[in-house]
Amino acid sequence: SSDLSITITQDTNEIDFTVPSGKLSIANANGVKTFYATLAAAMTAASTGDTITFETDVEDTSGASVTLKDGVDINLNSYTYKFNDDSAVNALIDNGVAVKCNIYDGFIERIGNSSQGTKTTALALYITSDSSEINFRNSVTVKSTNGYVISFKGKVYNGDFSGTAGSVVMDGAAFIYNSVSIASTGKAIENEATVTSMYVEGCKGSSVDAEGISLTAPGAGTFIIKNSIGTSNDAAGILLTGVSAGRIEAYDITGETNGDAGISCTYSISLGAQGYSNEGTGIQ
Repeated sequence: SSDLSITITQDTNEIDFTVPSGKLSIANANGVKTFYATLAAAMTAASTGDTITFETDVEDTSGASVTLKDGVDINLNSYTYKFNDDSAVNALIDNGVAVKCNIYDGFIERIGNSSQGTKTTALALYITSDSSEINFRNSVTVKSTNGYVISFKGKVYNGDFSGTAGSVVMDGAAFIYNSVSIASTGKAIENEATVTSMYVEGCKGSSVDAEGISLTAPGAGTFIIKNSIGTSNDAAGILLTGVSAGRIEAYDITGETNGDAGISCTYSISLGAQGYSNEGTGIQ
């Protein structure tokens, strides 16, 4: 942390005192704050039940991932956390250990990588435990300027994601609720071939060049999409590709496109589906 030194002069008397300050803080039970210069330092000091609060915008150029802690929340406090590094390093990770936390009110950006990030590199968030739960609250926007935004196992709630080559990638046992995802050249919401189960509810995926939502069942398992919307300028709004051993269940979904099909599905069970296309088929 960096403290603020203040001198008060009245007549010929001077009083010097120091006011603790820093970019991030953790308050104790009495509301007294301890300040930290980096998110990594604050996370190291934090214990379950603590909230790390941003006091200003923070740009992280350390080149080292910050490992989230179970039960430690982050209040961005309307500020922006920028992870600026020209490498494949992921910004926030769970390191394969179950983490349940809330992230509040602000912006997270993965910037600075000159080479396009992949589904596992140069991400804003990389969550690899099936038991992790990340809940974005009070409007949190997460973006990547050159690649994907988040790859995750476990559960994600209330996210607002924006990427280029893609945006949201599901793996393992993955559940995503009430989230918005935007991608330019890639799919906005998709899954890895190693996914074991998927549940997508209340989400919207939008892409310029690829599918808004693209779900592929690799084999037997539970794969469900509900009350969700997929849009695309060129490809299917929603693409569902099941297999005979693992059909995808779709309930009350809407696909919209300027391309071939609003919704394209194989080996899928659809109830209440609506597809719209300006050039092709609504549902195929």
